[in-house]
Amino acid sequence: MDKVKFTADDFRDQRFNVLANTDKSVLQSFPELKKYKEFSIKRSNVGVDPDKLMKYAFLMYSENILFKTIPDLLRRKKQAALLAGFEILAKGKKFPKNVEEIFYCRPQPTSLLFVRVILLNRNPMFEQYCVYEQARAIEMEKLLRSDIGVKEVGEIRKNIESFTDDMSKLRERLFLGDDSSSLLDGLYYELDNFQLGIRPEEIAEAKLKGTLKQILPDPYNLNNG
Repeated sequence: MDKVKFTADDFRDQRFNVLANTDKSVLQSFPELKKYKEFSIKRSNVGVDPDKLMKYAFLMYSENILFKTIPDLLRRKKQAALLAGFEILAKGKKFPKNVEEIFYCRPQPTSLLFVRVILLNRNPMFEQYCVYEQARAIEMEKLLRSDIGVKEVGEIRKNIESFTDDMSKLRERLFLGDDSSSLLDGLYYELDNFQLGIRPEEIAEAKLKGTLKQILPDPYNLNNG
């Protein structure tokens, strides 16, 4: 098992240097993160210490010295875990099973936290991904039209393949090489929210208040009909 090779000073150029103040938790050091639901996690939700998990998230999914010097994904995850304060078992020299689960971006609150950190670090890239996704969807809808000729079908398919390829490359940059399916699920969860313009927890709250119609998109003006 690798030993910790880095110090807080190695991350001094990071927007969120979660190792800078050992006397404070991540949320104490960066209270602005409290506005994001993903940071309100509890141990019962994720199976590990929430503060250590937040530190791991920023260490693993930021373009920092770990990303620049450790190309092997699993080694990078282990080094991030050690820096975050997770400890290996004396017997077997492995992390406990609940810690190893986070290497696979599980359970779901964990993957959503990771995606939130990714968006905080690289939001313009995420917005670009959303544009590609929407453009691809428009091209796919064209294939369902009955008035599309054979030549046009060929061009549309090329466009779809091009967008799909661009999205794959962009996704690799977003995730810094992590191809976990759970992380991808979390990305599309955020993508749906981005396109809808409203988060699921806001819908639930509006249902309780009886104000759902006021906050949901109404493209056909049905609420005023």
